[in-house]
Amino acid sequence: MSPRGFHRLLLPFALGAALVSVAVSPRPQADSPKADSVTRTGARFATVDIFVDSREAALGAWQVEFSDRSGAARLAGVEGGEHAAYKQPPYYDPEALQRERVILAGFNTAAAGQLPRGRTRVATLHLHITGSTPVDFAVKVTAAADSEGRRIAVDATVQERKSEP
Repeated sequence: MSPRGFHRLLLPFALGAALVSVAVSPRPQADSPKADSVTRTGARFATVDIFVDSREAALGAWQVEFSDRSGAARLAGVEGGEHAAYKQPPYYDPEALQRERVILAGFNTAAAGQLPRGRTRVATLHLHITGSTPVDFAVKVTAAADSEGRRIAVDATVQERKSEP
């Protein structure tokens, strides 16, 4: 695929990035409770990882929708992934999870050899969870492309980190 075709596929990602006007600090604040701790109000903080599995394909672009079907989670911060290609936080609307969902997206125009293959953590979300209702996290792939901009089939999963004793 020509670079022009690749850029056409990435247009939705670029438009989403243009809509992002507020960045959320990925670093926890010094006075914030420890992640996964329960506060006096019954609220807790949790960390969840978003993974995308591109199997054998180089992951050039991805977009997922993360939601909490219980409605108890609110976004407190977003960090990037584990691979160098996705170390920067993904594009997202910081107000989106106030409606129980957030769309995250990332892309990298590097050569195929510089992109992750297989299962890789593309983002880490920090959440503020209220109430005693169990959370019900879900993640759905909305788009993915290889290093040439061709659509690829990927799987996405979400995994809450266990608190440290």
